[in-house]
Amino acid sequence: MNVCTDMMKVTLRIAAESLFGDDLAESADEINRVFPDILASLAARVSSPLRPPIWLPTANNRRLRPALAVLDGIVSRLIATKRQRLASEGLTPDGPPDLLTALMMARDEETGESMSDVHLRDEVMTMMIAGHETTANALSWLWVLLDQHPDEQERLRAELQAATGGSPPTVGDLAQLHRTKAVMLETMRLYPPVWMFDRRALGPDDLGGTAVRKGDLVIFCPYAIHRLPELWPDPDAFQPERFDGGRKPHNTYAYLPFSAGPRTCLGNNFALIESQIIVGTLLSRFCVRRADQTPIEPQPRVTLRTSRPVILHLETASPQGITR
Repeated sequence: MNVCTDMMKVTLRIAAESLFGDDLAESADEINRVFPDILASLAARVSSPLRPPIWLPTANNRRLRPALAVLDGIVSRLIATKRQRLASEGLTPDGPPDLLTALMMARDEETGESMSDVHLRDEVMTMMIAGHETTANALSWLWVLLDQHPDEQERLRAELQAATGGSPPTVGDLAQLHRTKAVMLETMRLYPPVWMFDRRALGPDDLGGTAVRKGDLVIFCPYAIHRLPELWPDPDAFQPERFDGGRKPHNTYAYLPFSAGPRTCLGNNFALIESQIIVGTLLSRFCVRRADQTPIEPQPRVTLRTSRPVILHLETASPQGITR
């Protein structure tokens, strides 16, 4: 089992059905094929002092343009299908619409205009990237850590057994899966998917003796902040008990996998819920071990990926023990 690929597929499917009311399973392989090229190209653009327009035939743009064209085609088909369905069926009366439907139905308060397909495409592409790739990366690192700490894996399985009788968890079970949530939070402390981001200064300030002017671009590195010994004792150790019982760091800005303050990621709770259900579902059936113990290092691109595929060996788990 290539967990990096499989976590991408399952989080993409969850995002597609939850956010867009559709199933992108048929397009999953195509999306996952072009995603590395998109992320690598974006990382190159972010780190370069020169950012030529995308139409310029640089080596990076020649790789980025066809990958974006593939994703653009998938998203355009998704929007067209949704418009046809709404035109023929209208809104379903049995619950709130998915996010894409809500965006299509929205109207500008002043002009009464709806969002154009170009605007919708940009919004959907952003949601698709942010709504599955980061969560999949965090889950890939979680399985690496659980392989390194098999005692923690057994603890999670025992918690699941007590909460659900060993069945896959539902949203209603999550309040009892305290340790599972703590493991996810600790994983994102050590390997935050968004390992670096920036903000514009709203006013002048002083950061450790460095003057910041209004409008300056300030870059934050959660990966480094999460490993500061003055904020996190034994910072390189995997210790989920840091978050047991809903415990939070004393400093609000010491933990930034979803940013913090008014710009906190809107999908933080969604990501935690789906992560716990995915982890619980797998552990309810399997004991997970890495098939290859070759060291894995963080690969900082736009997001923090593993340096190599994480290949897992699954052993059938039962309340009586593990059977091969």
